[in-house]
Amino acid sequence: MNPIKGALEGVEFSRDPESALEAGKPRHAAPAPAAPVQGGATAAASQPEVAEPIPAQITFEVDSQLREAIIKIVDPKSHDVIREIPSEEAQRVARAYLETQHEHAARSAK
Repeated sequence: MNPIKGALEGVEFSRDPESALEAGKPRHAAPAPAAPVQGGATAAASQPEVAEPIPAQITFEVDSQLREAIIKIVDPKSHDVIREIPSEEAQRVARAYLETQHEHAARSAK
C-alpha cells in the first residue's frame, strides 16, 4: 500500500476555508457523569485530561528521485519536523533500492 494513501485514508478535503477551519477543531464527546467511588471521591478525578491540539503546518513536496509525494508535519514556531510520511528511513531504503536497480540495469546493458 502506498504510505501516503494510507496516511490520508479517511481524511476529507474541502475547498471551503470555513469548513476547513471547522474540520481542524477538536471534537469532544460530552463528558460522562462522574461515578462515585469508595470514600466519596469520583472516578472523573482519576481520568486523564484531554490534550489540546498542537498547531502544525502540513507541507507537500515531490521528491524528484523517488517520484513520490513527501508530507511533512511541521511545528510552525520552531520549524521542527514533527512527522514525515514516508519516514526518512523509508526514503533512504527506497533510494538504495533505486540505486541497486540502476546499477543492475547498467551491468545488464554491457
